[in-house]
Amino acid sequence: MELPSVYKTFFALRPLHMRLWRKATLGILAAYSLLTASNLAHAQTYSLAELKSDVAKFLTNEYSSKGRIQISVGNLDQRLRLHRCPQAPGMSTRDNTGTGGNISVQVQCKAAPGWSVHIPAQVSIYRELPVTIRDMSRGEQISPADIHWETINISELRQTYHTDAEALIGQEVKRNIGQGLPFLTSSLDAPTLIKRGDVVELQSQAGSIMVSTSGTAMSDGRLGQKIRIKNNQSDRIISGTVVASGKVTIL
Repeated sequence: MELPSVYKTFFALRPLHMRLWRKATLGILAAYSLLTASNLAHAQTYSLAELKSDVAKFLTNEYSSKGRIQISVGNLDQRLRLHRCPQAPGMSTRDNTGTGGNISVQVQCKAAPGWSVHIPAQVSIYRELPVTIRDMSRGEQISPADIHWETINISELRQTYHTDAEALIGQEVKRNIGQGLPFLTSSLDAPTLIKRGDVVELQSQAGSIMVSTSGTAMSDGRLGQKIRIKNNQSDRIISGTVVASGKVTIL
């Protein structure tokens, strides 16, 4: 019996349909394999965004006790590819002063095959410090009226500075200081308590006995400084340490 034309057409086209179906199926499987491989590779890679976030968290923990902080992690080379560590990678930074600034954080994975990278970062630490309320010139002595407090980025200071306003009173300016600047230790000197030619009290200790006499200063003297003095009774030149205004001790 002869089949109707519709069945003839179906059976004639069936091989073509099967070939198209197989091709589509293989295409879907290939795409799925690529997607799965991509997801697997991504899961095994330490993303740069995650790396920057982890470095920022590390620096926050390192510096949070020092005051108000601001952290910026530098941009990384987008070609960098790092495999994910079984454990969290180790991080360290060299900052001998503990005041931040431009630093580098070493991030290291010790698990084989291992890797180590250095990440640039900027750490700013802000503290309240005593600063000058006006321009101050060399030779001036600091009074309470010369001091007020401001928030300063100490990461920009590369010299030691004063944090105690009381300890500044009476100190002498050694280098000019601009208004609003912190008091650097290198810019200050102990006050001049004795001038050359001043008659001073000389004190010396002999056991439990304190002996006092007078002398004439041969030079200016600051608190704690050793100067030469002429003993007014013996005319001998001796040296002593300035301990107060008009007073020198002899060892």
